[in-house]
Amino acid sequence: MAKFDIYNLSKRQYLLIGGGVLLLLVVIIVVNFLISNRDPYPDNGIKITNLHELTRGKKDTSTERVLVVQNDLLDLAQKNSSMTVVGSDVKDAVARPESFAQTDSRNGLHTVRFLVDIASLQQTYDVSYQWAKNPELLEEYGTLVSCPKPEDNRYEDFHCQDDFSEQTGLPDPIKNVLPITNLLFSLRYREPAATGAPWTILVEGGSEPYLRLAVQELKRLTAINPADYRLEFSPKASFEAEIDLPTHVISQPSGVLNMYPEAANLYDISCSALQAEYTLCKLNQWVDENQEPYATYRALVKQVSGGYVLTGKPEPLLSLPNNPNVPIDVLTAANNA
Repeated sequence: MAKFDIYNLSKRQYLLIGGGVLLLLVVIIVVNFLISNRDPYPDNGIKITNLHELTRGKKDTSTERVLVVQNDLLDLAQKNSSMTVVGSDVKDAVARPESFAQTDSRNGLHTVRFLVDIASLQQTYDVSYQWAKNPELLEEYGTLVSCPKPEDNRYEDFHCQDDFSEQTGLPDPIKNVLPITNLLFSLRYREPAATGAPWTILVEGGSEPYLRLAVQELKRLTAINPADYRLEFSPKASFEAEIDLPTHVISQPSGVLNMYPEAANLYDISCSALQAEYTLCKLNQWVDENQEPYATYRALVKQVSGGYVLTGKPEPLLSLPNNPNVPIDVLTAANNA
């Protein structure tokens, strides 16, 4: 067998080798281009054409969850169509931009929700999906494609049917979300008395403005849309200490938070001297680090023999009826702090 000698090749052999190397480089460049520019949401089910644009610049969306949604969207579209629906043939499934919302909770749970319109099928659906590094954070119905509310349907009534409308006794997703409690309010649910009636979200707090905060909290923590439920507000305070405040002595002002164990994991507390024997403690609930607190509660602590006592239950703004033995100038200073 003749020995290959790279230094004694003919011009034609050099051209063949050079052409082969060039062809290989072209192939590598083309493959790399296709990989880097491929659609992050492969063509499974019914592809939502503008989802990539709506999620750009936000927390990384889970491709796995998107694939689940696209397949579920195809299944539901087929269920509500008299003809066979082929996912790859549907080119006009569009997420309604004004309905798109992405929530990134501090605990690592990410939730996306939007309406999707399919003009070729004359159908609209409500879509939500979740992802988290810790799978225990995912809600049972956090990833769901379902029928829209009548006012959200962009087309004529197509008598939409989904898993919730076909199965009897299937629990409403609110049962997996509530109760939610903190120092500001308590959120609970009540099942409807009649079939087809809306579920009720019970909001218990200290005053009327807490209703708005409660609704914001529900949107921030879950994929639940409060507009789908009946809201019932009760001004009854949810957090009444089961101890006699004027006689319950704590060793440090920060011990206030320990008197409300249900809020201990929701709030940070900081205390500072105010006037004479009074110390002001602020309980802050944060949306994210380095931002303004989502909610602030004030508590006034008075130094007594052997420690400190709480002058009244925590409030956003301290009131005289709740702190009857505190001078008005001290309350004013606390509320201005």
